[in-house]
Amino acid sequence: MQTADLVRHDDRAPIRMDDSAARTEPDRGVEVPPTPAAAPGPRIWIMIGAVVAIALAVASFVLIGLPAVPAAPRASSVPPRIEASSADFEMVAVAEGEQLVIYLTEYIGNGPVAGARLEVTADDRDVAMTERGGGIYGGSLAGIPKGRQLSVVVTIDAGGRQDLLGGMLELPGTPTVVPGSRLWHSVLHPGAWLLLVGAFALGFCFARLPSGRAAVAILAILLLGRGAPAEAHPGHGEGEAGVAREDLDSSTLPPNSPRRLPDGSLFVPKQAQLILGIRTALSQQGEAMRATRLVGRVIGDPAASGTVQSTIVGRVELPPQGMPRVGQKVQRGDVLASVVPVFNPLDRGNIQQQLAVIDRDLVALRERAEEAVDGRSAANGNGGHGAAPQAINGAATMAIAAEIDGLLKRRAAITRVILDREGMRIPLRAPADGVIAVANAIAGQIVESRDTLYEIVDPNRVWVEASAYDPTLLDSIAAASAVTADGRVLPLVVIGHGPKLTQQAIPLLFHVTQPTMLPIGTPVSVLVRTREVHSGIILPPAAVVRNPAGQTIVWQHTGAEHFVPLLVRAEPVDGSSVAVVAGLPDNRRVVVVGADLLSQIR
Repeated sequence: MQTADLVRHDDRAPIRMDDSAARTEPDRGVEVPPTPAAAPGPRIWIMIGAVVAIALAVASFVLIGLPAVPAAPRASSVPPRIEASSADFEMVAVAEGEQLVIYLTEYIGNGPVAGARLEVTADDRDVAMTERGGGIYGGSLAGIPKGRQLSVVVTIDAGGRQDLLGGMLELPGTPTVVPGSRLWHSVLHPGAWLLLVGAFALGFCFARLPSGRAAVAILAILLLGRGAPAEAHPGHGEGEAGVAREDLDSSTLPPNSPRRLPDGSLFVPKQAQLILGIRTALSQQGEAMRATRLVGRVIGDPAASGTVQSTIVGRVELPPQGMPRVGQKVQRGDVLASVVPVFNPLDRGNIQQQLAVIDRDLVALRERAEEAVDGRSAANGNGGHGAAPQAINGAATMAIAAEIDGLLKRRAAITRVILDREGMRIPLRAPADGVIAVANAIAGQIVESRDTLYEIVDPNRVWVEASAYDPTLLDSIAAASAVTADGRVLPLVVIGHGPKLTQQAIPLLFHVTQPTMLPIGTPVSVLVRTREVHSGIILPPAAVVRNPAGQTIVWQHTGAEHFVPLLVRAEPVDGSSVAVVAGLPDNRRVVVVGADLLSQIR
């Protein structure tokens, strides 16, 4: 009864979570008390400590950075070099392996110095130099230890000019990597230790749970893989082992290759300068007449050119010497071609109608002539009476005879047009001496009246026509020149200007003084210089270029292999020079040849 009461009492009592641990032995029927649960306090504190350790590890990675991994030094794409210059020469000495290469150029002009005699000393050792051509000299550095600095002294003797240049040349040594340095630098990083401690604590906590053992293995793999030392990508931050960003970027370029630096300047090795033909000049103040640029085109001199046109409808026939070609020289009066008239059926019908009318008139006139002759005979049969009528009949007979003769000639001419077209051949002659510029005639071609078959011009006598929109420019023209698309400069002489506007512009005519072969219609730029004088630095037009932003710049040669862009304001002077009026100081080396090539370096 007591056991039954206990069971009944347990059925009525609420079931607690701790009661599930109670076990009853069926054999003995004795109730076993439940096992007491472990205290949750220590496990919670361990998990909190693990989270804090992981947070500190992440913070150390962010503040200190990922574990540093020393890498072998990269070979720079810029070999060791010395730059030295004087008032006469500019020298660049480059160590290329075991070879010492010296590039010798003029300080003003940047032209190569050939035929010079060089005496080179490297740390009291004489280096025999041989000329390789184009201002390049080479010698051997074999036997000199690497990984040190050399004191290089160069004695120059070129064309009676002597100079002494030199500097310190650093020869790179063989890079070495200490074994085990990767593991050592990873162990010293505090973030790795904190991350491992946090992973161990979390694994201990999850291992006490029945369903957490699988998660422990996954979490340990993830955390340990995350905490493994990682290498930074090249180009991020300061680079690997203190290598600068510029060195990392430049190491991917070929040796001695030009490049644009972050500040917009250029590094151009001497070897590349000699290949590109870079030339410089010294900027100096000067005076020049102000110029205005006009748009013009080349036209022929009306007195030395002409056109050949057909006067009738006909067929083009070849002359005995053959068909003229473009560019052939001809003289005035030469037969270029012939035109034989052709007739369509309507014209032929009109001509036959005219012949029929002429034949009818001839028949009528002949009848009148016979009547006049018969009347004069009757008058003679009257014994001399009627002398006056006889005279009248004689005059009428003569008039009729004259009309008959005129009609016969007219009929013969019209018949010749139909039957003898070859005899009606019309020659086309050259109207002036010169060269055939246009030839539109083909053998057998049917042409209309006033069709242009040939154009003849004299290449030594051409004009330039320009359009001026400023009327005040007409009274202040001092000189003018024309610039073609290929850079040729042609001096011009003002002929005059028209009094009537053509498309809201005043036409100006110039005569080209220097004989040159310019195709008719060639567009040119006409620079008209006025009598107003302004000061500036006079440079060739090729020295002034535009940067990618469209700004006008010149390249200043600041170092042996360094070029800096300068924003300037330039005004045209003539076809062979421009005036820089702002942005360029005096006594600066400015690139005058090859500036457009420097602007293309990226």
